[in-house]
Amino acid sequence: EYFGQEDSTACGTCDVCRSTGASVPADRLSLADEIVRYINETLGGVYTLDQISLRFGSSVHASSDHYIGILRDLIDRGEVPAPQSF
Repeated sequence: EYFGQEDSTACGTCDVCRSTGASVPADRLSLADEIVRYINETLGGVYTLDQISLRFGSSVHASSDHYIGILRDLIDRGEVPAPQSF
């Protein structure tokens, strides 16, 4: 609202949503779970952004901004490590 945005859905992860106690939308939570499993179980916790992009970038429910935002949040919360260099 500060920047004039009047219609938006709660992401559950930004500072505004966290401060108001908004819940994480189910589709975002589901994709986050998929990303965590893929990184930790399939890739053994070592990955590059290219690997994540190849796996989730063409997903019907994951635009590049969407899955990268989720990945950043997962890294910030310590659920997955930061990606390795290229």
